[in-house]
Amino acid sequence: MNDRPLVIGKGTKQRRDKYTWRYRHSLGKDPVTGKYRYSPWQTIHTTKSREVDAALEAYKAELNSGTYVQKSRDTVGSYAKKFHDNREGTITPLAYSTSCSIENRTRTSHA
Repeated sequence: MNDRPLVIGKGTKQRRDKYTWRYRHSLGKDPVTGKYRYSPWQTIHTTKSREVDAALEAYKAELNSGTYVQKSRDTVGSYAKKFHDNREGTITPLAYSTSCSIENRTRTSHA
């Protein structure tokens, strides 16, 4: 396991207008493509640069600790289907078939 943190630098911040800033961190080079990778842009609404610096540090800690969760465009239904499909080998066959029948009944009753 690599003990090196994911983010080492201080990050990049850009002022968008009087009250809006955005910031991100470099994640180093991708070993496959050789291109630099970056974290997703985050936005903060403030007039103070020091608040942006504090948010940058908090974001860095979040990225390094592994608690950052990438935003997703999944719907609740598609998430539930993925969740259900991933459970197949972890619960008993009877429980899995029961949850399948419940899932199918709720889908048809609301459609």
